[in-house]
Amino acid sequence: MENKEEFHRKIIKELNLDNFLEDRSNKHKQEKQDIKDQIEKVLTSLMFEPKNTHQHTKETLIFLKILWKKYDCIKIANFFEHFARIEPTLLSLGGTREHFLHIFHVFLFGLRIISKIISIMDTDSQKILKIKDENEDTCVFPRPYNYKERIFYLWTLASTFHDIGYPLEYLPEIKEGFQKFTDIFNYKITPLNFQLDYSDIVELDPNFRLISRLYGGKLTFTEIEPDVYEKIEHTHFHKVLISAFRKRNHGILSAIILLRLIERIFLFPKEFDSKYPLTPEEFNKYTKYFYNNDIARAALIISLHNLKGNNLPEISQIKFSEFPLAFILILTDEFQEFLRRKTDLGEEKIILKNIPNIDVIKEENELTIKIKYYLGDKEISEIKEDTKSEDLKEALDIFWQGSIESLEKRLSSETNYKVIFETWKDNKIVYEWIL
Repeated sequence: MENKEEFHRKIIKELNLDNFLEDRSNKHKQEKQDIKDQIEKVLTSLMFEPKNTHQHTKETLIFLKILWKKYDCIKIANFFEHFARIEPTLLSLGGTREHFLHIFHVFLFGLRIISKIISIMDTDSQKILKIKDENEDTCVFPRPYNYKERIFYLWTLASTFHDIGYPLEYLPEIKEGFQKFTDIFNYKITPLNFQLDYSDIVELDPNFRLISRLYGGKLTFTEIEPDVYEKIEHTHFHKVLISAFRKRNHGILSAIILLRLIERIFLFPKEFDSKYPLTPEEFNKYTKYFYNNDIARAALIISLHNLKGNNLPEISQIKFSEFPLAFILILTDEFQEFLRRKTDLGEEKIILKNIPNIDVIKEENELTIKIKYYLGDKEISEIKEDTKSEDLKEALDIFWQGSIESLEKRLSSETNYKVIFETWKDNKIVYEWIL
């Protein structure tokens, strides 16, 4: 494997932001340069100062502000800042991993895969990723996005919002932590619940139906109106979403947060300092062609990423050919164990200390995503200690067992699409998994 400096440069090159962000004006050039520069700063901090978590958080917040400044809504970045401030409460309870920096890692991990697919498949990537250029006739903004800009926006929404509801799922654990503290002097903590008023409840079901109908249409574009996705009623998935919401599943909570936040931005532009205030007619057009399609698609991707566990109804395995970005989000979310902190009583543990290599290979009618992780001696020692096994293969089987079982349960293998995950030591493979 390359040394860190070479690998750092390789990752930046793989992203190839020219794939996604246009140079239509000096403003657009500067936006792209600012995003690229800040990604490099975050990556440099993560790779070369792995223990400096304060710096990682600071640089990631700056990145999110630059990213959402491009989309003219800096208040969304402020929303992520609040998320970063409350996360230490969850980490301090023990038994959980960090999620704020995880958001950046998943964004970067998935974008590297998407960028390679676009580079290899060129215009065929539109069909594979189920995306099209926007239409001038239906666009309410200064200009329509081409399919690459659109996929970047979609992935930005899905990856950065996918865990934003996590603190709400863990409210009972937070309450339990406080209760253990107050038990000693016989005080009781009032239950921690998020409250919904009547209007919130009335609003939820249309959101669930929108997501479930998009799921039922499998992201197929309509023939009558080719700018929108087919919407087909899917009663089972609708009930799954309701069940997940009742269980405080953070995936569906995150999806609802996204839908509500984006709707409010364009419904109350002054409150959110939006540069694109819409007339009532433009808002209707925005809802039909953007909110009910791209924003709803991002919400669907987010909803699908965490529908797992015995307390939820089962859904069909996700196929790359049907829901490519949801497939990529689930894959990167499960495998993003590298540079990820777990904290218990102030003791931090980061076992995997490197970022994996990614290849996307096209051979005849088969597209393969290959993820390669290179182990160092210290990592091997810590994996053996963590799994209580001195045999490396057995230790890796145990270490990756949870992720692999989750992926095999939720992702479908297909003839034309393959995923290979390899772990390397020196110059040989010591662990391999193929979907």
